[in-house]
Amino acid sequence: MSSFSEFFNHSNTLELGDREQRKTQDVVEKDLTVEDYSVFDGAHGKTGIVLFKEDPDGFYFSGKVLTDLLNNIDEKGKHDEVVKEGLKIHLFMQKNKKGNAEYVAVREW
Repeated sequence: MSSFSEFFNHSNTLELGDREQRKTQDVVEKDLTVEDYSVFDGAHGKTGIVLFKEDPDGFYFSGKVLTDLLNNIDEKGKHDEVVKEGLKIHLFMQKNKKGNAEYVAVREW
């Protein structure tokens, strides 16, 4: 069983085990509970990897909006609170201000 920190050479450990990567279409328009996550510095900036309570067999590489939210939680020292209580979110597709592209937006519920 490999850990997230071994795969990405990152200090925080997130055990993935045999979980399968979920795509955006697997997680949008659903009420989900983040049960654990890690934010790492990737090739294109910070990236999050998320485990959802409702999907014990999957993991999700989060987009910028969710990654920024998770990074903000880390900066406030609230990671353990999210793990203990869960973070209820709803992911949905939203158009950018110009209306020429879509991205995954998030709201808490």
